[in-house]
Amino acid sequence: MGDYKSQFGSLGKINIDLVGSYDAEMTDLAHHLKMLGCNIAHHWPQPKIAPTQGDVLICNFFNQISDLTTWLPGLSPVPLVLYLSKDSYVEFKYVLNFSPHGFLYYPLSEKSIVISIMSAIDAFHYEKRLRSRIDKLDDNLKAIRSVEEAKKLLMDAKHIGESSAYSLLRRSAMERRVRIAVVANEIIEAYKIIA
Repeated sequence: MGDYKSQFGSLGKINIDLVGSYDAEMTDLAHHLKMLGCNIAHHWPQPKIAPTQGDVLICNFFNQISDLTTWLPGLSPVPLVLYLSKDSYVEFKYVLNFSPHGFLYYPLSEKSIVISIMSAIDAFHYEKRLRSRIDKLDDNLKAIRSVEEAKKLLMDAKHIGESSAYSLLRRSAMERRVRIAVVANEIIEAYKIIA
């Protein structure tokens, strides 16, 4: 049987924001986390907004849990782990609104805690990389649309063909050492002013 504390230690001292009452289960969870070398900031009474100063946020489940978040589902600033107590009734729609990266449930074990937190951190970083790629794709799509619009404006204003309009945009961008989308946006903005 492996030593989960040593695997968890490879991540360094993890700072965990723990939101939940001081009942026996949450006290047990806090104890396990401390034994694993985590720094715990226990938040109770329940804050109006979920704390995000730590490396991981662990929240005890309740139906209005998404009211704690100021971000849209899937856009959390930290990895989210939802703790399901042995007596909690879980409505799936509230879990979806919170959009956690991992789950913990009673009874607790060192193994389940380590696996849940490590997989939540991994899922969070994967989600972050995907969001970054989506943002870049959105920027590229906007740039393509701008170039197409600027080409049409140049074609109409100068009575030239599509390839000539694109060459004009590209040459201007190369001379100024900027992206072609920058030149295209400037042409579109200038047209809006004079139109």
